[in-house]
Amino acid sequence: MDTKIDIKKIHLGKSTAEKEYNVLHNYYVSTRAYLNAKDEKKRKLIYIGHRGSGKSALFNQIAYGHKKANSKSIIINIHPVEYSYDTFKRMNHDFFDIKAAYSIAWHYVLIIHAFKEVVKFFEDNKNIKTNRDNINIISTYLVKNDFKNPGSGLEVFLKFLSTIAKAKITVKYDEFMVGGSLPPNAYVNMLNMNDIKQPLRALEAIASTYPIHIFIDELDTGWNNTNEAKNYVSGLLYAAMKLNGYLNISVYLSLRQDMYNNLSSIFKDTEKIRDDIEFLKWDKAQLEALICRRIKDNKEVKEIYNGIEYVSNREILNLIFEEGVFEYILKNTLQRPRELIHFCSQAIERYSETYLERQLYNKKIDLETIKSIENRISLDRLNDFCKEYDDEFNHIDSIIWHFEGCYIKYTLPHFINTLEDAMISLDEQYPALEWLKPFWEKPIKLATKLFEIGFIKINITNNPYDYFAYYEKNSPHNFSIVKSVKINNIFRSALQCI
Repeated sequence: MDTKIDIKKIHLGKSTAEKEYNVLHNYYVSTRAYLNAKDEKKRKLIYIGHRGSGKSALFNQIAYGHKKANSKSIIINIHPVEYSYDTFKRMNHDFFDIKAAYSIAWHYVLIIHAFKEVVKFFEDNKNIKTNRDNINIISTYLVKNDFKNPGSGLEVFLKFLSTIAKAKITVKYDEFMVGGSLPPNAYVNMLNMNDIKQPLRALEAIASTYPIHIFIDELDTGWNNTNEAKNYVSGLLYAAMKLNGYLNISVYLSLRQDMYNNLSSIFKDTEKIRDDIEFLKWDKAQLEALICRRIKDNKEVKEIYNGIEYVSNREILNLIFEEGVFEYILKNTLQRPRELIHFCSQAIERYSETYLERQLYNKKIDLETIKSIENRISLDRLNDFCKEYDDEFNHIDSIIWHFEGCYIKYTLPHFINTLEDAMISLDEQYPALEWLKPFWEKPIKLATKLFEIGFIKINITNNPYDYFAYYEKNSPHNFSIVKSVKINNIFRSALQCI
């Protein structure tokens, strides 16, 4: 069926889930992670994925589903700007490497955050007559401890951290040990949450009829892989696990893939953590469905078909793109929903801009249109990529841009030699970078890291076309078995690789 539509009128929505809360359900793709999250028996606590892989969209849709299924559901979103590590490290404090203390402090802070949001929910819904005694108990606790006033959640976190650090005894918290200089009873009371038990019971009583769902998203801001950063985030993970154990209180927390890779080494019981994890992965069919759902949501497309939900993805793509064009777009991304939506939206915009000039009446988006925007998209993605990892690998852009004008494919030894040249050049520009030091002895470890974060693809077979990215398959146990390396296609145009 060769149906014609006005492509200029097609809108694919926003590429960021935060801007689509009220419309995302119209075209959301039900992935395995989403279906599991809807099932209380299969629901996980921690959701792992690369930036742009749909973590925020997943949380958006789960929250929407909870509210639709039960209007009494209380949705609590913990915003990254308030609790991000980037904010924490810029605050004036001297707490470092206190792994256990971070866990205890986070436990308190998450509960207090829940207290404040639940009180606000009932204040905003004055028609609700039940649970007013429980709300009064929680509100009294917040006022008494000066938590009712608006302020940074991290200030509360530091307050508890300060109390913990002053304890003069060593006390065990789960598998951790903490010491300090406060009277034992004050510290033990805090450890056992004696001062918070009554309002906590009130919270659980409320949750029995008003289930509470807490979403903690985008904690990667400022992540630099230091011990302090690891303790800060791992402490939050342990606290979230405890809060998730309360009846009718569910917690959903997202982490970037490389953060999890770095954190996994500090968990003593990795199997226990792994049971609470869902990995977000996308294949070609799912990404195809993601774009097609958004195309189908347009009025111009709905008017063409009766029963549009039964129209195949291939037919929908053929409305917009010439044969092979969508596959070309997909091949030139990191296969993440956000950038695919952005790429396709830019293609439609470019088609509209050149519609008269190129006389595109009754024509579809072709490869010429894609190639005319490819360099700009590649450059934008490269800059975003460098910015994404700059906190952990300061001036990583110097490493990446060293490959400008170089080959796109390398044997492993050739790539390592080029990478060593890039490291030397970086060291000359910015001497004594701490993150670079561990890689001098074994540059292949930096190559492994570049593979994990998506800059390169690798080939471990004799098939010259069999390259894969980390998000397609996990890293080989021994990176030295890699036969050849390829710069990821999305960066090829920006770097002018040959």
